[in-house]
Amino acid sequence: MKKYLSKIIYIAIFLLFFSCGQEKNAQYYFSLAVNEFKSEEYHKAFELFSKAIEKDSTYGHAYFMRAQILGLLQAGKDSICEDLKKAEEYGHPEAKEVLEKYCTEIPVDEFNKQKASFDSYIESNPERYEGYFDRADLYFDVQKFKNAIEDYTRVIEIKEHPMAYYNRGLCYMQLGMKQEGCKDIKKSAELGYVVKKELLEFCN
Repeated sequence: MKKYLSKIIYIAIFLLFFSCGQEKNAQYYFSLAVNEFKSEEYHKAFELFSKAIEKDSTYGHAYFMRAQILGLLQAGKDSICEDLKKAEEYGHPEAKEVLEKYCTEIPVDEFNKQKASFDSYIESNPERYEGYFDRADLYFDVQKFKNAIEDYTRVIEIKEHPMAYYNRGLCYMQLGMKQEGCKDIKKSAELGYVVKKELLEFCN
């Protein structure tokens, strides 16, 4: 009996050392990072997404999530866009759209031209939501999130538009205002806007 128990203990110890010695893979660190992200521990999440990328340099989803973390930490645009480019390169389905919207530079002259056009339309049609919506999108594209929030709010006052709630929610999140952002994201979903599962999970 003693010999039998000793054999069991030996096997258990061997398995323990074997499991401890196994190298943790990219998915392991990614899962930990997502948990930290949901808990709003953004610096910890950044470190863990980076470890996932160290384990698998082609992990498109990890690059995409790390880009979101960098945005929340108000990092430089270059580093955010670099991660989005990697995410697109390695097949993340949403990366291209975000990359084109966030990382495409709008020349100052072009911005001023578009804004003047929207200003004129709003002045002539103050009770229509379209001009405010277009100007809000323009502000969003150049990361003037506070200005965008003001215009999306005006859209919502005129028409309860699901995309206006969604975009305003993203603006709030870019400013580190998770509670306000998630409230708008959930409202957009209630109104029929298709919100990605990962974003809804983050807000729950």
